[in-house]
Amino acid sequence: MKSVTRSSGSASATGRISAGPTGGAPAAIGVDRRTGAVFVAGTSSSPAGPDYWTVAYSRSGSVLWRALYDGPTGADDVSTALTVDSERGVVYVTGSSSDRRQPAEAVGGTTVAYATSGQRLRVDVFHGGFQRSVYPLAIALDPGRGTVFVTGTAHPTDSDTSAAVTIAYPPAR
Repeated sequence: MKSVTRSSGSASATGRISAGPTGGAPAAIGVDRRTGAVFVAGTSSSPAGPDYWTVAYSRSGSVLWRALYDGPTGADDVSTALTVDSERGVVYVTGSSSDRRQPAEAVGGTTVAYATSGQRLRVDVFHGGFQRSVYPLAIALDPGRGTVFVTGTAHPTDSDTSAAVTIAYPPAR
C-alpha cells in the first residue's frame, strides 16, 4: 500500500499486493482501533487452487506482514470475512476450506486466528456433523468477552437443502 496525498482529502493511501502466483481478490477489511493497522483478507488464485491470504498494513501504508493459509489437504480455501479484536490483539479470517479426507470432499467452515503481529494462533474447522459443506459468510466479535461468531450456510449430505448455521468460538490466545 502506497501513501498518497490528495488535496481533496478523498484518499490517503492506496495499494496493490501480489496475493498469489496468479493474483487474487480481496474479500474483507478491518482496522485495529489501538494501532490503526489495516488488515485485508482475500483469496489467491493459482493453478494449485485458491488459498486464504491476509496482509497487515501500518497506518502509513507499509506492509507489516503477509500470511497464506492452505488447508490441511492443499484443496480449495476461500476467505469471506475478517474481524479484528483490538483489545486482545487478534485478527480472525474466516471462509471455507475443502478437505479431501472427508466424504465427497466436504467443505468446512474454517477460521484462522492471527496475532496482530502476524503469528498464527490457531485454526478452527467446523463440519458440524453435516458431513458435506459449511460456508461461512460473516464474522462478528463480542468485544467484551472476545467471543467470535461465524455465520453462514450448511448443506447436509442427504439433502439438497441448506440451513443457517452460527458457530461461537472462544477468544484466541
